[in-house]
Amino acid sequence: MYCTFILYNYISYNYKINKQVINQTNTMLLLRRAKYCPAPPGDSITRKSLFDGMVARWLGVCSPLGKDLDSLADVVSFGVAPSMILMKMLWASWMQRPDAMDISMISVCPAFLLACFGALRLARFNNSPATNSYFTGVPIPAVGIVVASFPLINLYNPLGLGLKMQNPWLLYTIIAILCWLMVSKLKLFTLKFSTFSVKKYWPQLSWLVLTLLALPFLQSLAIPFSFLLYILLSFAYKHSEA
Repeated sequence: MYCTFILYNYISYNYKINKQVINQTNTMLLLRRAKYCPAPPGDSITRKSLFDGMVARWLGVCSPLGKDLDSLADVVSFGVAPSMILMKMLWASWMQRPDAMDISMISVCPAFLLACFGALRLARFNNSPATNSYFTGVPIPAVGIVVASFPLINLYNPLGLGLKMQNPWLLYTIIAILCWLMVSKLKLFTLKFSTFSVKKYWPQLSWLVLTLLALPFLQSLAIPFSFLLYILLSFAYKHSEA
């Protein structure tokens, strides 16, 4: 899955977006037909990350070792892999400039800050008091999923955003914001429900309903929209210490 994930993004950025949309679309369809790319980037990884901890708690097999191994898997899936996407995006954006041959590899190194800050976020999470009501800082899976949507935005270019994201300075800004969000002190709600209560869990339910409604209309922009909505609704959520 990881190899396919990287291969897809290499193919997607190997040619200029505005001239090779048809070829890129055909490539993705061929990969899916060959069962090497059964779902959008990060989709299968995300499902596994969401349910592995839940299953472990149900079976009562939680352990410090399992917790650390889960964090290691998250760093690779939602830190290193998205960093490689951003690295390729940065390299493609710099290669469009007249002085492309003079560009140093150092210019794409900031992409891997995402993995570094993600590891720091997970280390802090593993050594913080357990709470079921909120996260401190944006979880690394949320950041990884957002970055995984960038190739689709570049591919379909909704509202011209795909072309704008070929600006390396915009990409540097996005990297800086995502890194800060992961290690910030912002309190964001979790999707863990102790009891079903619309009054208590209205932000979670609102986020879920609006995200599902946005999918057919926003399509490739639905994931960034859901990410921003998650942060905004978290500001309105009254967190308890439970």
